[in-house]
Amino acid sequence: MIAEPVATGSETAYVDGFQPGFLGCIAQMHGEYYARVWGSGVAFEEQMARELCDFYDAYHPERDLLLTAHVDGEFIGSIAVNGAQTERPGAQLRWYLIAEEAQGRGIGRVLLERAL
Repeated sequence: MIAEPVATGSETAYVDGFQPGFLGCIAQMHGEYYARVWGSGVAFEEQMARELCDFYDAYHPERDLLLTAHVDGEFIGSIAVNGAQTERPGAQLRWYLIAEEAQGRGIGRVLLERAL
């Protein structure tokens, strides 16, 4: 059973897969967050964006997952599962982050439950 986010008077929508703008939103959110919290710079954001683009290039919806969350149409978070076989068998959880202003509403829990 998937838990729904706590009611806040705002509508939360979850979108499976890529749509125009999602790559940029994910890269921007992660770049800004890690710069603020960990002091990372543009090099980190570049590496993360390259890996995200590589994920998009190899994306197969029966194996992989990109799930984004939007509150009143505004992008506020994402999670991805890379199911491609790399060095080790299994899947890799990536790009899981919720905008600070949207935290505490259960949105991240829904993303994580759906990804698992």
